[in-house]
Amino acid sequence: MTEDTKPVGAKTLDNGLRVLEAVTAESSGITLTELAAQTHLHATVVFRLLQTLEAHRLVRRDENKRYFAGSGLIHLAASVDVDLKALVSPYLQRLADRTQASAYVMISISETQVMAEQVVQPMMHLPYVTFSAGSIHALDRGSGGRAILAGRAPSRNDSEEVKLDRERGYSISHGEVLPNVYGVAAPLSLPDRFPEASIGVSLLDDKNLDEIADLVRGVAREISLQI
Repeated sequence: MTEDTKPVGAKTLDNGLRVLEAVTAESSGITLTELAAQTHLHATVVFRLLQTLEAHRLVRRDENKRYFAGSGLIHLAASVDVDLKALVSPYLQRLADRTQASAYVMISISETQVMAEQVVQPMMHLPYVTFSAGSIHALDRGSGGRAILAGRAPSRNDSEEVKLDRERGYSISHGEVLPNVYGVAAPLSLPDRFPEASIGVSLLDDKNLDEIADLVRGVAREISLQI
């Protein structure tokens, strides 16, 4: 079936998904005009699709009329990953308690962005980095996103950092997503029904960084074998 012979409903859905993918690919936001150019759709069509996506909180618009990924994407991801959350939660809590730091699972939500799908805090009442599930940032920034890149097959576009991360089995970052915060993450090897993912911790300092990296890598392997 060609593009021109698709039923109207199917064509509208296809256009809507193209617009949504284009929005989520731009972490700094995208304008209506830019979306129309990227999707090769008339601006009026794009505007109507954006209104629908915004009504479902799949996109949001700021005061500068730039569109961003919306919080409704969190609920869509949650419905897909319920069994992943159930499997990972005990490991995540154990990792948080052993490192005395916030532990997270990061998932890929587009070609250029990742989202904190699950975040847990250590049981002990100690200072730790605070951030929430649903936080979105660029795929190539921070240990969580880079670990996902390192978990992929080698590519000629890989940075030297990603190549090193793939070789040692974990990623380390400093101040790339949150100021002065250290991140350590390792890729999860999951069945195809799950999104690409990594597990990691956010740290206030670099004490015992190598030891923590080995621990994160070990927990990632445990989860991958379990699933």
